[in-house]
Amino acid sequence: MKIKAISIAIWRLFWALAFYPVLIGLMIWIYVKDHHWIWGVLLIIAALILDPMWRLITRRVINWRPHRQSK
Repeated sequence: MKIKAISIAIWRLFWALAFYPVLIGLMIWIYVKDHHWIWGVLLIIAALILDPMWRLITRRVINWRPHRQSK
């Protein structure tokens, strides 16, 4: 295997396994440091934008069209 393919696979594995623990850690840090609530909202919005599963769900909902029912 090429080194580029291996590094891409390792990055994707890291991203998948560390994404939500890092976000939860940031939320706890924001709460402990008593930052303004808008930072928490911005963090949630960033999670929804950066997480590929939510992007897929959003794309499917936006592209969804009701179909005509045949008689």
